[in-house]
Amino acid sequence: MPAAMNDSPPSTKPAHRREEDALEPGYVRRLTGKMLAGIVVLGVLVGLAGAYLESHMVTASEWVTASLGLPGLLLGVTIADTIISPLPPDLFLIVIAKGELASSWAWVVPLVGVGSACGGFTGSFVGRAIGTRWLGVRARRLLEEQRPLLNRYGVWGLVLGALTPIPFSVVCWLAGMARMRSAHIAAVALLRVPRFVLYYLFIVYADRLGSTLMP
Repeated sequence: MPAAMNDSPPSTKPAHRREEDALEPGYVRRLTGKMLAGIVVLGVLVGLAGAYLESHMVTASEWVTASLGLPGLLLGVTIADTIISPLPPDLFLIVIAKGELASSWAWVVPLVGVGSACGGFTGSFVGRAIGTRWLGVRARRLLEEQRPLLNRYGVWGLVLGALTPIPFSVVCWLAGMARMRSAHIAAVALLRVPRFVLYYLFIVYADRLGSTLMP
């Protein structure tokens, strides 16, 4: 484990056992299964919401958009990917899809992706500066769960964090704690732009499918 990450929360496992876990061949297979399950769950939830909560989602999205505006949404997604929090940035995509900004999604969603990239890049410097100090138990656990991904795969682990439901802020913090090159982090963070576009289209498709199944 890199020396720069020695301020991590103590684990109850022996050091040699933690190293075995990081190199376990089935790790990527389990991780892929979790990612696919997360995408399916997202699609099902959006579809059900589109079928039964359409009016409420539209009302809530229009209220959020009117209250925050586009600058507020950009700031929100940037903060969500800077700090380690339970707020998934995909919620902002739902707000866009169900609100007034839907007609401008072709440039709004990529812009939100840029905000997410900026958040992750900033989070890497926060992780580099403070490590795990002042973090709660849940945040420390998230860092420990994703640590093997970055320890073994380095930049490719960060790519997975940028493109999949893995918490992007977590892998960016770990990248900063591991002293990964800032240029590499910035380049990978830009993958958030196509990721947000693809997820937005997925959300819209799932929502429309759910609406057509509404009794």
